[in-house]
Amino acid sequence: MGLFGFLKPRPSAAELQEAANRQLAAEDLSQYKVIHTTLVDVTLTNPDGSERQQVIRGLRVGDALQVKTFKIKGVSAMFVLNASGQIAGHLSLILAERLTEEYQNARILAVVHAITGGEAGESLGCDVDLY
Repeated sequence: MGLFGFLKPRPSAAELQEAANRQLAAEDLSQYKVIHTTLVDVTLTNPDGSERQQVIRGLRVGDALQVKTFKIKGVSAMFVLNASGQIAGHLSLILAERLTEEYQNARILAVVHAITGGEAGESLGCDVDLY
């Protein structure tokens, strides 16, 4: 129990990811079309100062991710975030625009398909499946 007996400690990143993965496991993904893609801009620093490479390093195959849509100068874009809300990368602008047009108000689920690279000083990459 937290301070004064009523404040709960903030969940850890691992606890948040575990909860997101439990929610994903409850979904029947077989009913959805799957789009396999690779996140872009995975070597940038996020506005909060976190490093996207560090965010990706904390991901595992099968982890549930959040997809957030926004507009940049009138163009649709989609960030992909871990369960803690840290940006791992984003979808290509072409794919984001297509998804926005085809699935205007749909909820898009993302799951880590593979973590790539990371050998001999190479940057990490992240492949995801979108549902």
